Amino acid sequence: MKDKLWKYIDQFLFALINIGTILFISKFINEYEASKYIYVTTFTSLSLVVNAAFIISPTWYYCTNIEKLKEYHSFNLLLLILSSIIVSFFIYNIMHEKNILLSINIFFLCLLFPLFDYLRRILYILNDEKKAGISSLLLVCTTLTSYIVLKFVYNIEEYIYYISYLVLSLFISSLFILIKITLTYKIQFYFEMLFSPQKLKSYINLGKWSALSMLCFWVSTQGIFIIFNNYISEQAFVTSKVCLSFSSVIAIFFSAIENNLMPSLRKNIINKDLIKIEKIKIKYFKNGLLVSILFTFIAIFSYFILYDFNYTSLFILLMLCFYQTFSGIFKIYAYLLKSINKYNLLFYINLSCTAAALTLAYMFLEKNNFLISITILIFGISTSILYKIALHLHFQLR
Repeated sequence: MKDKLWKYIDQFLFALINIGTILFISKFINEYEASKYIYVTTFTSLSLVVNAAFIISPTWYYCTNIEKLKEYHSFNLLLLILSSIIVSFFIYNIMHEKNILLSINIFFLCLLFPLFDYLRRILYILNDEKKAGISSLLLVCTTLTSYIVLKFVYNIEEYIYYISYLVLSLFISSLFILIKITLTYKIQFYFEMLFSPQKLKSYINLGKWSALSMLCFWVSTQGIFIIFNNYISEQAFVTSKVCLSFSSVIAIFFSAIENNLMPSLRKNIINKDLIKIEKIKIKYFKNGLLVSILFTFIAIFSYFILYDFNYTSLFILLMLCFYQTFSGIFKIYAYLLKSINKYNLLFYINLSCTAAALTLAYMFLEKNNFLISITILIFGISTSILYKIALHLHFQLR
């Protein structure tokens, strides 16, 4: 029970590092610097998506014990470094950024965020959730301490310094886990296991549909802040990101459930136990709705404790909380599609809904302060409905 609790603590703290930094920056530094910080960190979050699909997910699949981890660890690290270089180079070229310090920070954010995520997932495989939780706590504490010192001791407003200290905190926390797994579990870097064409082929085959699907999701919920950066005011841009961060407390709940639900769904799919699956769905819907309503009230209450009340912020926050609730509840159908290995179908649904949502936004919502929140809501509702239809058709046609 304690290990399970540490797992939830770790997941909460890892989500908090993204949400908490956005809240701190939006609250305590000026809107221009805050919008630049959000723009850069949103861009670099693409690396986490790519590495989660191509490295972290295959690691979960292939590395079920410590011996397999020792075999794959060096290859995983090499692949993670190479993919981070490619993603950071892609971001650098799109941003046309001439600031050398920022370019260096972009590379290290692209590398260290997925590295930290990969290392904490290794601890899950080793059933050492406590160390994962402690490492995430270390990351949160070092980042928060550095941000407080930067703002309240030195009164620094420039966003680049905050990004630099986020990079430093990620480095310290990643190093902490690396030392732990090296000393405790003897999982080390071996040059003779560095590259394997067969492993690479297996990883690509396993991760390609998941990566494409996650990329569409990223474009519609994170990349949209980059796409529409110049279409709305800095205030609306920052408000939308902050409201998305507050509503993400609902997403954290559903994410925690997914980690425990997927093995059970997969087992019942294999056994063709549709009655048990239906019971799981009913329980999921009921608990998901109750918790989402509670967290929506908490998100709204917390937001207006920290920020002045205005109806624009309220409507944006309500739309995004509804998006998190609706898409979270309907995610059970996405989990079931994953359980029957229909990752390609998830991609086609996400792609079509991304294209539709962005097209509608360009056509009807230009220069609208609700542009981002409405687009995210359209994407969430449309994908959720199509997941249900796709699953229904799959079982009807069998």
